[in-house]
Amino acid sequence: MATILVIDDEAAMRRMIVRILTGAGHRVVEAADGYIAVDTFRRENPDIIIVDILMPDRDGIETIQKIRAVRGDVGIIAISGGGIVEPMFYLDLAEKFGAHHHLAKPFKPKELIEAVESLCF
Repeated sequence: MATILVIDDEAAMRRMIVRILTGAGHRVVEAADGYIAVDTFRRENPDIIIVDILMPDRDGIETIQKIRAVRGDVGIIAISGGGIVEPMFYLDLAEKFGAHHHLAKPFKPKELIEAVESLCF
């Protein structure tokens, strides 16, 4: 079982991810934006983070950088639905900044679980 921090500005997306991962036996904490996420990360010390790339205020790339500055060994999964640009552009960029895996929205529960399990040590 891993402790996972889910960072997404869309409450419905967070709820779906929490449901999938708690159903798979993981402990999940949530943050609605990148600012809250860094504080939550420090407090909860999760094994893995799942971060949306396109968020207002502090985007996922900046959030990844801030979290990597706190602890460099955390597993990171980037997620994105795209926006005005193809989602893969943002997800490839996220990997350059330290994400281990990426998933384009909408993704299947099995894809999410497999990405998480690949990061469980």
